[in-house]
Amino acid sequence: MKGHFCSGCGKKLEADWKVCPYCQIALKEECSNCGKGIDINWHSCPFCGSQIHKTTIEEHKTQIYSDSTPDETKTQIYSDEKNTDFPIAEDSKVSDETPSSNTNKDKIAAVAIVGAIILVAVVFSMPNADKYYNEGMALYNQEKYDEAIAKFDKALKIDQNHAKSKEYSAYAWYYKGDVFYDQNKYSEAITCYDKAIVIDPNYAYVWCNKGNALYNQNKYSEAITCYDKAIVIDPNYAYVWCNKGNALYNQNKYSEAITCYDKALAINQNYTRAWNSKGLALDELGKYSEAITCYDKAIAIDPNYAYPWYNKGLALFNLKKYDQSIPNFEKYLKLVPNDADAQDYINQSYFWINYNDGVSLYDKEKYDDAISKLDKALLYASKSKISKTDKDKATHDLAIVWNDKGVYLSNQYKYSVSEELKCYEKAISLDPNLALPWYNKGVVFYDQKKYSDAITCYDKAIAINPNYAKAWWNKGIVLQKLNRYTEANTCFNKAKQLDPKYLYW
Repeated sequence: MKGHFCSGCGKKLEADWKVCPYCQIALKEECSNCGKGIDINWHSCPFCGSQIHKTTIEEHKTQIYSDSTPDETKTQIYSDEKNTDFPIAEDSKVSDETPSSNTNKDKIAAVAIVGAIILVAVVFSMPNADKYYNEGMALYNQEKYDEAIAKFDKALKIDQNHAKSKEYSAYAWYYKGDVFYDQNKYSEAITCYDKAIVIDPNYAYVWCNKGNALYNQNKYSEAITCYDKAIVIDPNYAYVWCNKGNALYNQNKYSEAITCYDKALAINQNYTRAWNSKGLALDELGKYSEAITCYDKAIAIDPNYAYPWYNKGLALFNLKKYDQSIPNFEKYLKLVPNDADAQDYINQSYFWINYNDGVSLYDKEKYDDAISKLDKALLYASKSKISKTDKDKATHDLAIVWNDKGVYLSNQYKYSVSEELKCYEKAISLDPNLALPWYNKGVVFYDQKKYSDAITCYDKAIAINPNYAKAWWNKGIVLQKLNRYTEANTCFNKAKQLDPKYLYW
């Protein structure tokens, strides 16, 4: 675990913060060396570099080792008894068979003292819970969690109420779970978190991270249960409220999700992730303007937080404010280069801008300008994931513009017939199933007395739209010119049948 990050949410902290501004975890202690706020779970102070747990370990070790060493008096007693001759009276004779009574008493006393010393040594050589705890902490601070857990377990076998061993055994299981979590091994992580929970059921961080692991397995209901456990332990845990909201969001429970995001924001109004997530939930409810307000809040707090830029761009896109959406996607791309989705939305936005401009210019009979805009629209369509329906509509509309440009040219005597024909042919190439340019092309051929070509064009128009009365009538006129009166009358009758009110019948 990195010392300069919050243990709750992983955000980087400033030196003078006493509470994490992102997840509202209190930094419960001060560094004894520099006085800065620190989390009790950190291994070392990120501001001055001094050790936190390791200092405590050394203090424990010093105390344990001093308790285990016989004091100077005991050592001196043992030494004196071992190295001093027993006293002998000057007038007494020493006999191997019959020692004097004083000598025997002294020997008994010496043996008793030696026995006591041996007993003390045995007691001090027996396994000691604090010793294993200290060894476990040394391994814990090296992030050797399996070995640390083994040491804590040994300490607890000796003293099942050894509070520090329990506490740090839970921490070790927690951080071991985080190692698996970071490797996307969520099942293994959950197993470790469960071990920590058995030791300390009130460890809110563990409940939270177990919830996160379940969330990443798409087990949203189980994740919510874990988040609720963490919230009961710490109702002001903003990070958990936000994560619970995300789980509800993924269950399509958008209103409930918003309630959770509001809880997180009530705890920390500068919680950018909660603002962004609330915006997403409002998007899903079609409340795009309210969503944009949330994204703006997140951006104001942290302009380098990429996702609100993207999501604001998308909300504006959904409001069809394409010109406003583009700058937001562009800002996002500066923070997250080469994101294909953002670039695609930019291309789609340009498609719609040019398409709408083209239609507007067409309505003003500015055909060349309209064609230019619609051509650009189709160029952007080719670069984006624009729907086939929208692309086909733009293509169809462009074909109509080309057709109508041809009609316009036919009424302007300064233009040649060939230019008019090119317009109809362009329309047909864009949309071969559009009957109108086939009909108009037939009219041009009729005027040129190319009757066979004219009939071919009218037949194409009729094949596309069998109810095209004017195409039937004009075909009849061409057939009359060819003296094919019976066929011509059939065409005239068909036209009258389809449109009996047509003025020119």
